[in-house]
Amino acid sequence: CTRYMEERTTNDATGKSFTLINPVPQEIKSIFRKLKESTSAFSHLQDTDIIKAPFLANAYSLFELLEWLPSFYNAHYK
Repeated sequence: CTRYMEERTTNDATGKSFTLINPVPQEIKSIFRKLKESTSAFSHLQDTDIIKAPFLANAYSLFELLEWLPSFYNAHYK
């Protein structure tokens, strides 16, 4: 999903290649990458104060993504 939303060629399980043809703003691409990297990096840690800040940042990133996604969908998919 992250590679696809970054407009990079992505293969499915059968090896078929797909590339998103609709433009995605760079800041949205960055949100996808940040969410992917930070959730992977912190997924094995327990709920301690040191990891609460990254998860709060992820929550804000998700809000940004959810604000952008409907307009992207409406513009490119009927």
